[in-house]
Amino acid sequence: MSISVDRIAQRFRRTYLLEEVDPRFEDLFAESVEIRHNYEKSMSMNGGDFAAAMVRMLRATTEVVRNHSDSLSSFLVGEDGFALAATLQGELEDGRPVRVPRCLVAEVRNGKINKIDEFGDMRQRESLDDALRSAGRFRS
Repeated sequence: MSISVDRIAQRFRRTYLLEEVDPRFEDLFAESVEIRHNYEKSMSMNGGDFAAAMVRMLRATTEVVRNHSDSLSSFLVGEDGFALAATLQGELEDGRPVRVPRCLVAEVRNGKINKIDEFGDMRQRESLDDALRSAGRFRS
C-alpha cells in the first residue's frame, strides 16, 4: 500500500523546516530522484543519498546561521505532488543578516517523491553558501 501524497508532503515539510526530522525521511523518495534548481543543471541522485544530503545541509545551515528561523508562507498539496514557499532568516557569524526566500515543487509518483524543482535567488543565498563553504559544510 502506498502512502498518501498528503502524508508524504507533511513529513517532508516537517523535516525541511527542521520542525521534526523524520527518522525515515529517505523512505519518502523514489530510488532515483531528479533534482532541479533554477540556478544550475538538473541532476539525478539516489533517493536515499539525496535525503541524507538534504538533512545534512539543513542542519549545517542552522550551525552557521545564528537565530536561524524558517518561516512557511505557502504549502499546497495536490493529487500528484506538493509545493511550499519558505524563507530562511538569521545572521551570519560576522553579523550580516541573511534572508533566503525559496519555493520548492515536488512530484510524487507511486507513493514516492521522484522529482524536486527548487527556485531561489542565487544572490540572496550567496553569503550563506560562502559561510557553509568556509565551515566545510557546503553540500557535504
